[in-house]
Amino acid sequence: MPKPLLLARPAGLYARFFVPTDLRAMVGTRYLVRSLGLCRGDHARLVAAMMGMALCAAFDAILFKKYSLTKSTN
Repeated sequence: MPKPLLLARPAGLYARFFVPTDLRAMVGTRYLVRSLGLCRGDHARLVAAMMGMALCAAFDAILFKKYSLTKSTN
């Protein structure tokens, strides 16, 4: 699961997630940064962890599709 880094910015609290090297070309960036809205403290950490779980599922789906297409063309 991608581990979030919480960032305090003037506009609010954000979570930054590292994108795996093999997905950077598809995603187009090294990090994904998402706003945590008005969440603070433990609630912000919980929201960031939930975002990380959803991102993990999305990364897995992208990798599954990428490798299943690669195997079917061989």
